[in-house]
Amino acid sequence: MENDPAFSVALDRIKKVLDEFEINLSAFVVGKDLEEETNVINIKKFIEDGNEIGNHSYSHYQNFGALNYKDIKNEIKKTDEIILTKLNTKSIGFIAPGWNTSNKVLRVLNELGYSYDHSLFSSPVLLLGLFKMVINYFKVLIFKFQKPKTYRLIDVFKRLDYFHMFLGKTKPFRSRDSYYKKSETHDGVMIYPIPSRFKLSYWFTLEFVLPKKIVDFIFKFIVNNSSFFYILIHPTDFLDSEDIKNINGAHSLERMEKDVNLKIARFIERIEYLEKQKFEFKTFSEI
Repeated sequence: MENDPAFSVALDRIKKVLDEFEINLSAFVVGKDLEEETNVINIKKFIEDGNEIGNHSYSHYQNFGALNYKDIKNEIKKTDEIILTKLNTKSIGFIAPGWNTSNKVLRVLNELGYSYDHSLFSSPVLLLGLFKMVINYFKVLIFKFQKPKTYRLIDVFKRLDYFHMFLGKTKPFRSRDSYYKKSETHDGVMIYPIPSRFKLSYWFTLEFVLPKKIVDFIFKFIVNNSSFFYILIHPTDFLDSEDIKNINGAHSLERMEKDVNLKIARFIERIEYLEKQKFEFKTFSEI
């Protein structure tokens, strides 16, 4: 998409906060988004500021982990090549769309020489997120008489990782071929599960889905009981309805109705709390 607000607007807002606190982050891009030159220009500026770029697949299929091995490899490898060609950098980290992963994804990452992966969601809280997507989908369908363009409903529950949500590991570990077991030889991709504690999980979008008191509890509970933590953010967490008013088609992202100034203030609040807890900010390649 030309002049995609995720690149032309959200990145600048994120960058201002990062500059204020003098920190960098690891950003994961969808390969097909880099086919648009204006997006490439904006991402290059982000890299020049010291931020790291990782792989988020080429097509952003919601059923990513359920694809066959060949298609998964093509999706990751194609984006790998585009990042190298367009941005002159080698991606070493990956996150699957919607955390929809499988052992096939892990085997591909090891085959392609990736260093780390964020695709493991070891919390049943994700199920609430999936059902919320269904509710939002039908809201748009019923009240706007359009199918949302953000995802296909049929793909939301096509997953091979449901057991991960209940039995998955919650601390970083290395593995070559399974999200359920550590590598006995201490090699393979380093897996960083979504931040969680006692199966409660946190990611930034949660701030605009649940009441603030509940999110405050989840965030502080996990942070205060962890030695490692990261805030997973999405560009749409830094946009509102005004930013997307000229984009054709309906969407099902309810957080677009939240004022962007509230979103930015909440992000700053979380960073300040992590600073008070003496957390050190690094990109994943620096760990």
